[in-house]
Amino acid sequence: MEKSDVKCVEGFIEEVWNNGRLDMLNQYLHPAFRDFSQPFFAVQNAAGLKMYLRQLNGDFIHKTEILDVDTFEDVVTLEVRLVLQLKSSDCAQEECEQLLVIEGERRFTMRDNLIYDHKEQLALLSEVALKAEKIY
Repeated sequence: MEKSDVKCVEGFIEEVWNNGRLDMLNQYLHPAFRDFSQPFFAVQNAAGLKMYLRQLNGDFIHKTEILDVDTFEDVVTLEVRLVLQLKSSDCAQEECEQLLVIEGERRFTMRDNLIYDHKEQLALLSEVALKAEKIY
């Protein structure tokens, strides 16, 4: 495992997931990228990921925090915490004031210093009342 693989995955999380820089996907994803974190009926490639992220960014304010990084052979595993807040103007006030906290693992298989595939195992930890600080 090369340090550049870890930097690629960390950059992907920060630039693409957290900052919504979909224009940077090609810098992080292998041309044959497969996204197994999507439901089996979804488009499980870069185009499907882009569709998913557009929807996610439209519906939620979100931030992914990397808690730990582990590597083995060609796999980078991240322990992550996601904090999400619904931003739709259509939701009830109390729904919009709730944060969802999700933790779990994201696994990235690397090829040529790019993300070849992505798998995740996440679980909802809690819904908490919105605090004064913003998550973004």
